[in-house]
Amino acid sequence: MPTAWLDGSATPTRIGVYQRDHYGTLEYSYWSGAQWNFGCRSVLEAHQVFVASRFQNLPWRGLTEEECATLTDQ
Repeated sequence: MPTAWLDGSATPTRIGVYQRDHYGTLEYSYWSGAQWNFGCRSVLEAHQVFVASRFQNLPWRGLTEEECATLTDQ
């Protein structure tokens, strides 16, 4: 189960892929430790895209390792 939604002004403490709410559309973005990368339709795609997002303050939530593994196959 994903974590609760967090305000976009907060940033993750761990590098990795997170789910973000892009104005009603759920997408996956890689957090580099310094910036959010471009939103993608899958966890796998988010692991391969390293272009900074123009939207750095969208709400986000964490995913469990199990969810990431399951969603990587999609």
